[in-house]
Amino acid sequence: MAQSNPIQQRMEQLGEMWNDTVKNADIKVVIIRVNKNDEDMIEAFFDFMLGVDTDIRDIAIQFQTPINEPENFSRELVEELASVVNEWNTADKKAGFPFTAIHWTPDYSGPADKNTASLFVKNINSFTKQLKLAKDVYVAPILFMYSSDAKKANDWIKNVIEAGQHPQIKILVTDTIEEPIFNTSLEKYRGQVVLLEPELNMPQ
Repeated sequence: MAQSNPIQQRMEQLGEMWNDTVKNADIKVVIIRVNKNDEDMIEAFFDFMLGVDTDIRDIAIQFQTPINEPENFSRELVEELASVVNEWNTADKKAGFPFTAIHWTPDYSGPADKNTASLFVKNINSFTKQLKLAKDVYVAPILFMYSSDAKKANDWIKNVIEAGQHPQIKILVTDTIEEPIFNTSLEKYRGQVVLLEPELNMPQ
């Protein structure tokens, strides 16, 4: 049997770490922290999560929206999710591709509270419910937060947890070893927010 190349091996190892982590029902947010020079490798892993021929069965969704203004962040994420769903439903598919249309529409009606994450949580929850996933399959919203403002990022994680996400949602956010921004969340929400620090050194 042919051996996989070193990059493929890293992807598979990361996949095993992810699968082992999300089995814990208490976990709501997974922080993946790497050296800055490994950011490309982690982004390759996020693409790997989208593949249909991997051991990861979860539904990964990459959100490119930065957290500039927290009061607008949820709406911007919901708009991006709506765009992803529309693209999925309307894109040309190869013959034999396992396709099921997603019958979900965003709800932009504002929540009664002042929680800036409520709108996103409400919509990602309804999206997840509509998918009717097996109990051991999760929706994994991926947020790229390498260069985010630490206070804004930690406040948003706090608001996500307080808003009450669906139990089959595991939010995945990025962080760096050189400039970690999520230590506050890790300390405050032990058991709900967890840290992955994969070893990604490539052989010379």
